[in-house]
Amino acid sequence: MEVFAIIVIFFSPLALADSLFNEGDYFNAITEYKRAVYLKDSMNYALFKIGLSYEKRGKYDFAARYFGNLAYNSSQPEVVQHLAYNLVQLKKYRQALLVLEGENDNLSKRMRAVVYGLSGNFDKADSLLNLMGYRSPHYPDDALLRYPSYIIPGFGLFLLGEYRRGVLSLIFTSASGYLTYYLFRKKRYPEGIVALNTLFLRFYFGNIENALKIKRQKKLRYYKSLLQQIYN
Repeated sequence: MEVFAIIVIFFSPLALADSLFNEGDYFNAITEYKRAVYLKDSMNYALFKIGLSYEKRGKYDFAARYFGNLAYNSSQPEVVQHLAYNLVQLKKYRQALLVLEGENDNLSKRMRAVVYGLSGNFDKADSLLNLMGYRSPHYPDDALLRYPSYIIPGFGLFLLGEYRRGVLSLIFTSASGYLTYYLFRKKRYPEGIVALNTLFLRFYFGNIENALKIKRQKKLRYYKSLLQQIYN
């Protein structure tokens, strides 16, 4: 029986390759899948599994190359989706969108929304998800985060639920503003100018920039988590 098993594995490397893949030994699985391609044994399947093995190993450039070759000769949605996934991991969002163009299955549409989201086009991403019945997290508009913060520093951070940062921003901006006022009132103009530029203006405008930055980070985290949900 052992001799028979060895003969089967030698002439059908796919059996060994699949076994290695299932065990998580992707490095050696790639070698065996490549041997299957050389022997012309279920070539498309072997090429797909090579791409998938590279993907599992985090070698997204190699994975994209194999899935790209397959996608050129095959219009299977699974191949296209994996190609798009690897392009996203390489931050090649425009290419990923081009690959997904024309794919109308639900998973590809969700993937397209994710790509738009990860590329920073949140309005387009949210719109696509809404059309499919999904609801992405809602955050205040940039204008609502920005303009009230000119009057009450940290207001935008409070709206985002970042209460600790909002309080600190309010305290530091107020304290640096009072220090600047105190120095000018005492006619210590050089020190007042330094305090104005290095402290007050930094905290005053920084609280607005932080609110917009945190909103963007929250949106990106959502789309990254959605990407993992799709492929896990």
